[in-house]
Amino acid sequence: MNAMKKKMRLFWIVCLFSVWAPGPKDDLAFAQGRKIRLAWVAVSGAMAPVWIGQELSLYKKYGLDAELVYVGGSALATRALLTGDVDITVNSGLSVVNAVGTGTSNIVLIAGISNVLPFYLMAKSGFRTSDLKGKVIATDKPGTATYHALMLALKHLNLSPRDVRVAPVGPPATALAAMEQGIVDVGILSPPMSFRAESLGFQNLVDIASMGIYSQGVCITATRKFIRDRREDVFNFMKALVTAISVYKTDPDAALKVLEKYTKIRDREILERTRRYYAEKIIPQPPYPSREGLRAVVEDQAAISPAIVGVKVDSLIDNSFLTELEKSGFIQSLYRK
Repeated sequence: MNAMKKKMRLFWIVCLFSVWAPGPKDDLAFAQGRKIRLAWVAVSGAMAPVWIGQELSLYKKYGLDAELVYVGGSALATRALLTGDVDITVNSGLSVVNAVGTGTSNIVLIAGISNVLPFYLMAKSGFRTSDLKGKVIATDKPGTATYHALMLALKHLNLSPRDVRVAPVGPPATALAAMEQGIVDVGILSPPMSFRAESLGFQNLVDIASMGIYSQGVCITATRKFIRDRREDVFNFMKALVTAISVYKTDPDAALKVLEKYTKIRDREILERTRRYYAEKIIPQPPYPSREGLRAVVEDQAAISPAIVGVKVDSLIDNSFLTELEKSGFIQSLYRK
């Protein structure tokens, strides 16, 4: 009798397993549904929330299998996003506006990391802004946030690009190397490279973030199609992002370890200055994109490209994820410790 009961129990266990257990195809689909490819675009403290999300397993915590991919610059990242090579990317408002100006309507901002441009115009000690005319200024290529920041700085100083010699050598790390070697006179840098430049004897000429000019700088973007097809995954990514921002703001030790890994800078003072600059001065929480900042980008670019004149700012922003996270109390709960 006992033997018969054991056989019947085993029979029902096998039956239940065959009903509830996912098959190989289900496992594969489940894994693929949660896989997400994230792009970052520069060695900058503005990228830290995305890095922190990976290094502290926050994406995994919210059910995502994230792959971080480095793409050299926001213009390339925008292209990769639109071709489906990445799913979500760190980006710049400038790249989004330029893409929309060429007829693309499939890209939206889901978060704003910097709603001002976190750059400094820097030169060797003793150099004055009145000395800029005719000098060589290192920046990144046209279409990047770095180049846009330089144009704003020149405008602020009542100068035009024709008054100087613009050298699009590459991102801030490359610009700093060119400054060190004496190839250029001036460079446009962002933390941590700007703080590293200070330690090498260079000085700030213009703090662009403090000029009182709103301009949508670093942001997080996705395509409308990806949001439509995988809305829950995007929502979980946003949970990880706002959690990472809270770590950046409240847990210096964890944040500095991540900054050191990705920037390759070992100087703790530079790393901590970088963290404070972005966590306390630049990154908002909740990280809503700036309509005013995006409108400023549209106005600036419309003067160059007539196709951008008709771009509607509200059509470029999807605040639904942040609104839900804020209304639910999720973001506030991250700071109740």
